[in-house]
Amino acid sequence: IESLRVLCADFARDEAGAQHAARLLALLGVATSTEAREAAARHPPALGPEQEAPIVRVESDPAGAQVLVDLRPACITPCELPRDRSPNALVDIESPGRRKVHRTAPAAGTLAVALAADTGAPALVDRLRKVVDIPELEVAALGRSVGAERVLVARLRPGRQLDLRVLDVVTQVWAKPAITLTVGDDLAGRDHASARVESYASPIVEPPPDPAKPAKLSDKIPDPAAGDQVPAWKHWYTWVVGAALVAMVIGLVVANHTGDSTATVSVTH
Repeated sequence: IESLRVLCADFARDEAGAQHAARLLALLGVATSTEAREAAARHPPALGPEQEAPIVRVESDPAGAQVLVDLRPACITPCELPRDRSPNALVDIESPGRRKVHRTAPAAGTLAVALAADTGAPALVDRLRKVVDIPELEVAALGRSVGAERVLVARLRPGRQLDLRVLDVVTQVWAKPAITLTVGDDLAGRDHASARVESYASPIVEPPPDPAKPAKLSDKIPDPAAGDQVPAWKHWYTWVVGAALVAMVIGLVVANHTGDSTATVSVTH
């Protein structure tokens, strides 16, 4: 997100926005595209002389929110920002069930924010983190709120044990049996665990039929379970219907000749 933000600000000649995104990219230390790195280099954050910053008081409604300065926990509202903060420090104010606020620290004075209630995905995530037995209905509601077909639920336990479960949002049932991974301390161990998580979270896809492959004989012959495939002339009721039709024709012929006084007699010696 910050990579796109610095590119857009650079394109729009928004110096303050570009510096803000460039500073956050530097704090995160994440790998970005070449274009984003070049844009961030064109807008280095403005740095002032090394001195204590003025006092800035942070207040939130409701109080008791967590304040982070440059992505590091600083205090709980109401409080004052650290005096040794960097110029143009980034301030995040967050509270469970509330929408997070992201601001640049003012030069001085008071930073007062109102934390609106959040009924969307963040609030659902905060609530699900507190329960032991995760309810399928709430996980499905979380998936629907973000337009997902599946939700991967991961929990880290002591000993670097990672429990994983996948829920199908449409059916509201767990799509796969739960598994537990051990996350290694080194980079290779983390990469291995990441690959297993990605494989586990992927849906089970049936391979499409190969059009070049000839159909099997079993594909051409209908399954007997789908219906009776015995030829009609082998059924008893076919013969009964046929006999009834023959008897009907004979009866009609006899009826047509009833009352006729002529008779034909053929004698063969």
